[in-house]
Amino acid sequence: MIINEISKDQFDEFARKHMLRSFYQTSAYGTLMKDEGYKDMYIVQDPTMFKFSLDSVLLPNFVTLKPTTKEILDIGTGNAPIPLILSKLTNANITGVEIQKEVYEMAEESVKINNLENRIKIVNADINE
Repeated sequence: MIINEISKDQFDEFARKHMLRSFYQTSAYGTLMKDEGYKDMYIVQDPTMFKFSLDSVLLPNFVTLKPTTKEILDIGTGNAPIPLILSKLTNANITGVEIQKEVYEMAEESVKINNLENRIKIVNADINE
């Protein structure tokens, strides 16, 4: 897995093209990362907060996905690496739950950037409530 951080100019161009807000302009968090291991997959993450790791790549590749699986739930989804990867492996609808508002916003943006709003839903909630 090779992750390359793209420049502010590249991000701004991508954001304009896809009508996304630029994290560089609107807040202190968020960089757009392109994962070379998953063609055309992008993820927004903050270098000072949660950054997905090898575990986030391994886990979705170890689950048993049946063709009959219709719904998948990822609790503690972070910036949504697991739902994004699972979307390449299954046609099931995926819901990610994240308690932290800023991390939830990064997950939402990652889903939008990858045009997966029809397959991945991100919820900002505490599962204990």
